[in-house]
Amino acid sequence: MWAKDVAELQSKFSSPSPIVVHFQNGLKEPWNKQTKKDVASCCKTAIASIVSSAQSCLSTNGVAGVLNMLEKRIHWGFARKDYVCECLECMNELDCEAGASLAVKILRSVQFIGREDELQFVPVQLIRAFNTSSITITKNQYTQLKHDSVVPWMAGSCSYHLVVGIISVRRGTIKLWDFGVWLQPSREATEDSAILSVRVVSSTAVYDWYGTKLVANQWTNCGDGWNKSRTNEGTSCPTLPWAKNVLLPLVSLVPQQLTVFVSGCHMSANPCSGVGVARCLRSGLPLGTILVGFDASENLTGLTDGVFDRSIAYFDHNALHKNSDDDSDPISLDEQQKFDMLVRTAIGGEDGKREGNSFFLPCTDDEVDLVARCMDQLPLSSGISNRILSPSIAALSRIAKPEIPAAVEYFGMKIAPYLSLLEEEDDAASHDSTEKVYQFCNQHGYPILVKGKRQGAAVSYSWSEVFAAINMCWAKGGFLQRIVAGADKGIAFSALNGELLGAMVCTKSISDWKRKLVSGELESVSPEVYAALVRFVRETRWTGGGELEYVEDMVGDCWAIDWNPRFPSWIFACTYSGCNLPALLVAAAAANVGSREKVAVQPVSFTKTIVEIPRVNLQLHRRNPLLTLFDGLGLSTNKGSSVGLRQLTPRNARLAIRQSPSGDLQVLCSSVTATLALRENLGSLSTPKYLLSKDLVWAALDNQVSSLKDCAAMAHTAVDQRSGFDLQMCLSVKTQPHKAVLQMARQKSYFGECISLSEVRACLEAGFAPQEIVLTGPGKFWDSTPHLAMPCTKATPLKGIFADSLADLKRIVARLLDPQDWLNCDVVGVRFCPAWVTDSRFGIDCRNPKCLAAAAKLLTSLPPHIQLGTHFHHASSNLGADSWFDLANAFLSLTVAFAALCGSRPVSVVDFGGGWTADFLTVETNKKRMTALFTQVLQTMPRISSSSRPLTIQFEAGKSVTERAGAILTRVLEIRETSSDDKANGRRAEESLSPVGNQSDDFLKGRGSRGLILDCTIGDISACHTFPHPLLWLNSRTKAWEHIQTGGKDAVLGRSCMEFDGFFQVSLPPEVVTGDLLMICHSGAYDSSMQYNFGDGVGREHLELL
Repeated sequence: MWAKDVAELQSKFSSPSPIVVHFQNGLKEPWNKQTKKDVASCCKTAIASIVSSAQSCLSTNGVAGVLNMLEKRIHWGFARKDYVCECLECMNELDCEAGASLAVKILRSVQFIGREDELQFVPVQLIRAFNTSSITITKNQYTQLKHDSVVPWMAGSCSYHLVVGIISVRRGTIKLWDFGVWLQPSREATEDSAILSVRVVSSTAVYDWYGTKLVANQWTNCGDGWNKSRTNEGTSCPTLPWAKNVLLPLVSLVPQQLTVFVSGCHMSANPCSGVGVARCLRSGLPLGTILVGFDASENLTGLTDGVFDRSIAYFDHNALHKNSDDDSDPISLDEQQKFDMLVRTAIGGEDGKREGNSFFLPCTDDEVDLVARCMDQLPLSSGISNRILSPSIAALSRIAKPEIPAAVEYFGMKIAPYLSLLEEEDDAASHDSTEKVYQFCNQHGYPILVKGKRQGAAVSYSWSEVFAAINMCWAKGGFLQRIVAGADKGIAFSALNGELLGAMVCTKSISDWKRKLVSGELESVSPEVYAALVRFVRETRWTGGGELEYVEDMVGDCWAIDWNPRFPSWIFACTYSGCNLPALLVAAAAANVGSREKVAVQPVSFTKTIVEIPRVNLQLHRRNPLLTLFDGLGLSTNKGSSVGLRQLTPRNARLAIRQSPSGDLQVLCSSVTATLALRENLGSLSTPKYLLSKDLVWAALDNQVSSLKDCAAMAHTAVDQRSGFDLQMCLSVKTQPHKAVLQMARQKSYFGECISLSEVRACLEAGFAPQEIVLTGPGKFWDSTPHLAMPCTKATPLKGIFADSLADLKRIVARLLDPQDWLNCDVVGVRFCPAWVTDSRFGIDCRNPKCLAAAAKLLTSLPPHIQLGTHFHHASSNLGADSWFDLANAFLSLTVAFAALCGSRPVSVVDFGGGWTADFLTVETNKKRMTALFTQVLQTMPRISSSSRPLTIQFEAGKSVTERAGAILTRVLEIRETSSDDKANGRRAEESLSPVGNQSDDFLKGRGSRGLILDCTIGDISACHTFPHPLLWLNSRTKAWEHIQTGGKDAVLGRSCMEFDGFFQVSLPPEVVTGDLLMICHSGAYDSSMQYNFGDGVGREHLELL
C-alpha cells in the first residue's frame, strides 16, 4: 500500500543534510572539519556554548545526562537551518534534520569517560506511515506557516524523519533516540506512525535493532502488512482478559473448588500488587475459584474491588510494623499471633476447619518477610507450608538489599554506590553517622534515593528531605543510594518449589517523576537470563512470585536496584502476553505439579489508567474531611506496603546514647570549657551567644592551601611541567565578616572576596590592601555608608572585578573608562552561569552565543593594561562533588573558547569559586579529581594565557573555613510536654484529643516526649535545616559536654510563637533540666552572618511617612 510512497522518499533522501559552520574566508564546511582555527566567531561561540553545556552533564548521568539536556533544549518545528549559529538561535523550532544533525554533532564533540567512550553516534533516517488525519494536520501547519518544504518531506501518507542512532560497538546493537522517545520496530505497518523503512548513516556494518538487522547505508524495510488497507482510523478496544477464562495447560488438573487468599490490596498512585494478582487469577483459573481479599484494614480500597468474591480486614494496621528488623531474631509474640491468625483464616478456614484447596498468596514485602521467618522457626506441617506461596528465609537472604547478592552472582549486575544506615539501637543518628550521610550526599549530589531495609523509598532533593526520610520508620536499617540513569526494567517470574514456571521482562516506556511506571513494554527474557533465573530458582528452592528491578545504562550494563519477593504492581499486564504468572503459580500448587514446558511470552505494550468501579464486599468508614486533610493520607512513599494510607511517622523513642564529642567538636568544647572556667557564675552568662574557635579557623585556612598545593604539585608531575599556574586563595567575606577572621585570612595570604562596597570597607579596615580585594556579585556597588568617600582611587586599584551580567559589565567598563571615577582594577572578568545540570540566576548566560559575543566585545574595549578573567561559582554542597567537577571542566573548556573571542588579550585569572563543605578536600576522590582539573588547566594554559604572565587559578573559600569553627551557646528556658504521634503509639484519636489525654500523664511519669524551649530562635541559626548541626549538652552534674543524639521523639524548639521556630528531633538524656547550656555547633558561617533579630522588642529603623 505504501511501497510507491516509500520508494519516492528513499530516492529523495539518500543522505541527511550536514550542519555546517561559517569560516572567516567565507567558505562553509561541515562542523567536523579538523581545522577549526578559521571558524568565524559566530559559529565558534555557538559550538563552545552547546558543547560546554553537554560536557557538564557527564558525572552522574553520562550519555543519558547529555540526551536529557538535548531533549530540553532542542524542540521540533518547521525551521530549516544549516549553520550552527543559526540552529542555536531557533532551537525551539528546528526541523527534524537540523535538530537530529545538531544533536549528533554535539554528542560526537563530548569527551565521554569509561565504557561510554565506546559508543558511536550517527544519524538514522526513517520513513513512517501516518493516518490520514495526522498527515492532513501536518500539511495544514506547513501551509499556514508558508513553508514550501512539505512536498519533499512527505509522499502520500508517508513522511521522512531523522533521529539519532546510538551504537554499542562492543555489542553490535543500535538504539534510536528521538528527543526523549526510544523508537522500536513496529509490529505492523497498519499502526499509526509505524516505521516502514530505516537507514543508518554509518560505516559499513550490520547492527541489531531489537531483533531487526539494519545494514549501514542501506534502506531496510521493516513492519509487516504493507499491503493491508485501513478500514477505519480507530481501533476497537480489546476484550479484557480478566473478564474471560483464559485456559492454561494446568487448569485441567486444578480442583474446581479452589480458594485463594490475596493480600496487598492497597490502591493509590503507588499501589500494591494484590488487586492485579487477583485479576490474573480470575483470568486464568477455573470459574468456580473463590478469591478472597485479605488485608490489614477495611480502608484499603482494593478490598472493595469486584474481582474478589469476599474480603476480610483482619488486623489493626499499626501492628504490621512490629516485625523484627533482624532476620535472625526470634519472632515476637505479636508476630506469632499474627501468623497464627493468618494460618487460621487463610489456610485453616474461618470456621477453624481445614480447607484442603485453599492457598495464601502474600503480596507485601512485610508479610512475605513475616511468613518466611515464622515458617523457619515454627513447627508447621507440610500441608500448611505447601499452601503458603512465599519464599523461604534462606531465599530472601540471597536478594537482601542493598547488596542483592543473587543479582550480582547469577546475572552479573552491578550495584550503585550506597551507604547503609545503622539500626536504631546502634545509634543511627550519632554525629559520626550523620556526617557520613552528609558526606555521601555531598559526593554524589541530589537527588538521592533513600530506601528501607525491605520496603519504602523516597527520592530526596535536598539535605532536609534526606534527613526527614532517614527518620521515617521504614528507613530504619535501610540505605542511601546514588540514582543511576538509564532504562528502568524489571524481570517478573513465578516459581514453585525451585522450578521456574514463567518469566518476562518489563521496560518502563513512560514513568512519572518518582520513576513509577505509567506505560511499559513486556517481552520474553533472553535465553541467558532465563537460564540464570532457572539456576537461581532451583538453588534457592524459590516458591512464589518475584521481580528483579534494574537499570540498563547506555552501554548495556545492568544495575540492580531492588529484588521484590512478590509480584510487581503491574502484574495484571502479563495476562495480555499469554503468560499469566500468578495463575501459573496457583495452578501448579493446586495440581501439585510443575510447569512442563516454557510458557511463551507475546510482546505487548500496556499503560495504566484510572477507572471508577462499584464498591462491594466491605463498608468503608466515612472520615471527617477536615481531619483527613491533616492525616497525611496518600502521602506515603512506602512502596509495597498495605499500610500506605497513613502518614509515616518519625522513629519511636529510644534511649539517648552517651557520646563524647570528637574531632573538631572536641577542640570546640575544650575552648568553650576553658573560656567558661574564667566565669565564676555561669548563671549570669547572657545567652544566646555566638562562639568562634580561632584554632579551628587557623587549621582550616592552612588545610585549604596545603591540600590544593598538593593537588597542583601532582598535576605538574603528571604533565612533566615545571612552570605552571599560581594558586591564589580568597576568603568569602559574606560568609563570615568577623574582623578576627578577616585578619587571620590576610595573614595566611588570602585575598578578600567581596560582594558589596561595605564588605570592601570591612576588608580595608581589617588590613587588606586594595590589590588584595576581589569584587564580585550582582549588586557589588551597594554601600551601606554611601555618604563616606571610598578609600580607593585610580592609583590604588582593586585586584579584580567580575561582572555578573552584561548590564553589570557595561557599567563596570563605563566606570573604568571614566577618569573622574575612583574605580580601577588589574583584572576584569565575567562570571558564567552553570552550563547545565542546574539553573542559576547568577552569571552571564553561557548557553547564549550572542551573550558571549557581546561580553567579549565589551572586554576588548578596555585599556590594554587591564587583564581578563573568567569566573564560575556554584556551591558543591548543593550540586554534589561529582557534578561540581563536571561543571568546572565545562567552565574551563568555555574559557578556552571565550579567550579566542577576546582576540590577542590573554586570560590571566580563572576563578573556580567555592561553596565547598569543610571536608571537601579531605575526600580522596575529590583530591584525585582536583588533580585532574589542575592537569587540564596546565594543558589548556597555552591556549588562554601569555607566556610572559603566569595564569592565576583562584578559589573562594567561605563556609569551609568558618562553618565548623563556630557555634551558638544557648540555654534551656523550659521543658514541656509535646504532642505525640498517637497512631504510632497505638492510641485512639479520641483519647489524644481529650482535655487531659494520656500523653500528659506519660510526660508526668517520665515516659512521654519532651520539648526543650531554648532562648534562641530560628533567626539566630538561619541555615539550621540545610546541613547537619551537632547538638551538645553541658551536663550540669559532671560538667562535661555530651553529644545529644538526633532523630528521636523529643523536640528542640525556639522561644518565639512561630510554628516554624524549631530545630531538631532528638533523644534527650533524662538529666536535662531547665537552665542547662546547649551548644548548636557548625554554625560559624551563614548561620551567624545571615541571622536576623526577632522577638527582642527592638524596633527597626523606619522612615516615617507624612
